[in-house]
Amino acid sequence: MREAKIVAVFLAAGKSERMGFPKLWLQLGTECLGNWAFRAAVQSLIDHTIVVTREDDRLDWMDCSFHKSPYHRKWSQLTCKDSVQGQSSSLVAGIKKAEELLPDGIIVLLADQPFITKEMINELILYFNKESPLAFVAACHQKRMRPPVVFSRHLAAQVKGISGDHGARHIFRTNKYLNGKIVHYSNPTLFSDIDTQEDYKEVKEQMRGEDSRGLHWKKCNPARSLG
Repeated sequence: MREAKIVAVFLAAGKSERMGFPKLWLQLGTECLGNWAFRAAVQSLIDHTIVVTREDDRLDWMDCSFHKSPYHRKWSQLTCKDSVQGQSSSLVAGIKKAEELLPDGIIVLLADQPFITKEMINELILYFNKESPLAFVAACHQKRMRPPVVFSRHLAAQVKGISGDHGARHIFRTNKYLNGKIVHYSNPTLFSDIDTQEDYKEVKEQMRGEDSRGLHWKKCNPARSLG
């Protein structure tokens, strides 16, 4: 079976309103917040990653290693002039750009989730490959689907119809009988994101406590189908 071509939409255009300043610059360990999930993306089975940013983002938060071989060919930047209108504007812009690369699937990643790992991304992609055709493969914790999510090319076309600050979850609410797979993870830390100073302090404590790139990747139980 031919392996599916997967393109990532890496959402890095958030307004950081609750933080009060661009949060991708926040220092975590030896690098800025934005690098953690991005490194997982470019080291994974993803074929190409589209980094969706604000128009004024010069990617100064990004580690210089990503501009060099072997990573520099694995990603590109897309500035979104409508990013101030909400996350859906960035998501729709990213999907439209991803479609130009003719992918079989599009995976959505958030730049402020530092504990997402390449192993987690690869697992979702492998399920998408193995059990195709699927409309989606989604990560889940405590019965709630969360990014990362892999969309089929056809379902991604529907995502382009959302607006405001809904995000892709709106698609699942309005399409309850989609043929998809949910992959359950027991560790809530995997899905930690940073929106406030309190979130930032908590994530730093989590990083001090354990190996964030290894021990955090643990599944609760085998994935189950939905639909």
